[in-house]
Amino acid sequence: MDPNIDARIRFKLLPPSTIIKNFVKGEPDCNYEKYLLELLNASKYFRKMSISKFCAPVTESNGECDAISENYEIDFKLLASTTRLQASSQLSNRITKMSPGVILHHAAQNINGEIKQLRFIRSFVLKQ
Repeated sequence: MDPNIDARIRFKLLPPSTIIKNFVKGEPDCNYEKYLLELLNASKYFRKMSISKFCAPVTESNGECDAISENYEIDFKLLASTTRLQASSQLSNRITKMSPGVILHHAAQNINGEIKQLRFIRSFVLKQ
C-alpha cells in the first residue's frame, strides 16, 4: 500500500442505480446528483458546516454548482471512466419501477462481444 494514502480510506464503486442516470427504468429521480444531494443533507459533517440545507440550482445552463447552501457550493464529479460506467450499466442486473411500491429486478441487458473497461483510482487530500 502507498504510504502517502491514509489506510482508513476505502474505495468502492457505488452501485449503478446510484451513479448512472436513468438506470432504474420508470424512476424519474434516478440521478446521481439527486442521490449525492440527499447524502450531503444527511451528513452530520456537512449539516454542521452549512447554515442551511443544500439544494439543487434552478438551472445548470451556465455551469452552476450541483449543490448550493447559504455558505457553500459544491460541484459533483464522478471519478470513473466512461467505459467503466458503460460496463456497469450494461452488465449489471436491471431494475424497473413498475408502479409505486412494485420494483422488478431482472437480468442484465443482453449484449454481444466484450467491453474493455478502464479502472483508475486518483488519490487526493481534502484540506479545511
